[in-house]
Amino acid sequence: EFDYFAENINVTTEDISWYGPLSLDEYATASQEQIALALPGYEIIEVRDTKMGDLDAMYIYGSYIVGEFDTQILSTFALTEDTAYVVTFTCESAVCSEYRPYQEHMIRSFEVF
Repeated sequence: EFDYFAENINVTTEDISWYGPLSLDEYATASQEQIALALPGYEIIEVRDTKMGDLDAMYIYGSYIVGEFDTQILSTFALTEDTAYVVTFTCESAVCSEYRPYQEHMIRSFEVF
C-alpha cells in the first residue's frame, strides 16, 4: 500500500545477427557499457554465469538511484544464434527480497520455442 515504486520485470529480445558470432562474455561487456552510458551512477555488484531455463546465460546485478528510490536491477540474458533474450527485474532495494522468488522462477522456467 505504501510502496510508491513500481517493481517490474521486462522480457526483451534483440536481433544480434548483424554482429556476427557473439559470445556471452562479449555480449555482457557490451551490456555493461550500454548500462554505464544509459544510467550514470549505476553500480555493478555482481556478474556471473548462470542458466536461463536450459540455455547458458549471464547475470548482471547492480544498484541505481532513481529519483528518491534506491533500486536493484537484475538482468539475465541468453543468446541463441540470432537472438539475445534479456529478462530485467527492477525493484526497490528495501523490498526486493519479497519479489526475488518470482524473478528466479521466471529465469529457471524460461523457454525458447
